Amino acid sequence: MKGSIELKRHLSAEQSALKRQLVGEIGRSGYKAVSFKLEGTLAQLPFAEIYDLFTFMEGEFSLLHTGTGSFVQYRLQAQQEAEKKTAHPSLERIYSILEKRTKISPTSREKLMKRECELAGYFAFPRECGKTLYHEALSQGRSITIVADTIYPRSVVSRVLRSCGYEDYDQLIITSEESLPEEDYAGALMDLIVERTGMPSHQILHIGGDVAADVEIPILKGARAVLMPPTVSLMVKSGRLRGFVEAGHVYDYDQPQYLTLHCAFGLYAAYGFDIPQNKLPQSDFCGDAYMLGFMVLGPLSLIRDFSPASDLQRELIEAMERSPECAGGKEDFTTFYKLHFAGHIEKFSTKGCREPLEFLEKHAAPGDRLLLRKQISLETDEAWTEAYTEPKLAPVRLTSPKKNALAKFADTLFPPGTKVRNITDGILMKMKSH
Repeated sequence: MKGSIELKRHLSAEQSALKRQLVGEIGRSGYKAVSFKLEGTLAQLPFAEIYDLFTFMEGEFSLLHTGTGSFVQYRLQAQQEAEKKTAHPSLERIYSILEKRTKISPTSREKLMKRECELAGYFAFPRECGKTLYHEALSQGRSITIVADTIYPRSVVSRVLRSCGYEDYDQLIITSEESLPEEDYAGALMDLIVERTGMPSHQILHIGGDVAADVEIPILKGARAVLMPPTVSLMVKSGRLRGFVEAGHVYDYDQPQYLTLHCAFGLYAAYGFDIPQNKLPQSDFCGDAYMLGFMVLGPLSLIRDFSPASDLQRELIEAMERSPECAGGKEDFTTFYKLHFAGHIEKFSTKGCREPLEFLEKHAAPGDRLLLRKQISLETDEAWTEAYTEPKLAPVRLTSPKKNALAKFADTLFPPGTKVRNITDGILMKMKSH
């Protein structure tokens, strides 16, 4: 089963303590019910960006659409437009808007919507920390409620639950099937959980990934709550690597040629931050050689005929390969990459997969240089230290930025992805730099 392979690393002391605390919370006296959010807490997708799933649909879309523009952009725009009318639109509503925007036929709309559901169900896999808490709740005899706060229909939710091993529960709430008021959505959802559980709120423990909706609201309603932050947000905040990569691709980071790199970040988040860990001072890889090997050597292993661009890169690679912890990270990356993506991503470019190495070469934090000090010579260590410069970082976003009036006007005149639009973006970028 996806996600069930044991990692070749030991948890940090802080992660071990947190895991014991989380499991212990389930067993506290006074609880009779535990409610779990599905997305991000019990199950997740192996992607770093919300639009990565849509990239797999570009081929189908091109066969059904006679115009220009990418499916990713159309799909994101349709959801943004749907969310202007209701913060929690259905998948049907999103695709109705997409149909009007792209002028595809109703039959084509249904094909694309079905394909997205298939992909979402296929790629979903369990978050192991969430699954541990789920099994602890079962063993303690707690009533279990699973909340699928999703745009996807019951058929997709049921497939995810089965494939992830969540088949024992007392209540399943699928929010797309409920009529929840927009003005107090989170509060109404918690009220519904209490109602369906049939127990007073003080006997309910709620577990989810949103501070406001999954911690503050349950506590205000009289329940207790545990926060399980999404793995991608934890990964983003753990260091400067993601900001460095995005700074180098201000205008093309969302393009298909970087999907492989996105997937590498997605795996790094899912397996490195399953049990939350915070950024460590003077380190961009949590002070962990395993994490360094996973995110630097792992993506490099995907590049055919890779060769280092400098002697320092070559020596750093050799040093990481001599480190058992780094080598274990690389081996796990390869295992998980095949597990999640074999047969689905080979056609995409590996562009950008050498950039974690470039970041390590030129911008390695002192704590990360210490991880390899035993594997490199004094001369290499001195050269590496002298090569250090502060990286240029982009403000890292977990969601797509809202477009200004100029960008929206450009979308109207020149659809994203067209040759004319790419030229226009280049001109705008030069204007912005002056």
